[in-house]
Amino acid sequence: SDNEISGIAQKLHDDLTEHNVEVLLDNRDFSPGIKFKDADLIGIPIRITVGTHFKETGELEIKLRKDGNKTFVHIDKALPEIKKIIDQMKNENC
Repeated sequence: SDNEISGIAQKLHDDLTEHNVEVLLDNRDFSPGIKFKDADLIGIPIRITVGTHFKETGELEIKLRKDGNKTFVHIDKALPEIKKIIDQMKNENC
């Protein structure tokens, strides 16, 4: 359900925030396309989507803005995977 999706997105937001990751949770009542366009416009480097794919598989979609690469990660492995991606991005920018 949408409430389940919202709860999972909020929990992931809270978990990432606890690990000192700056997070923007877009919980506006707009279509995914509008939210994705806005994320691109403001330059969000990593987009994490909890949506239709999650409902089917339990996996989040992680998309990198710099190259458009998408990966899918099970919710249980999301936090370490996102932290790994952030560390890689930091190392590339050194």
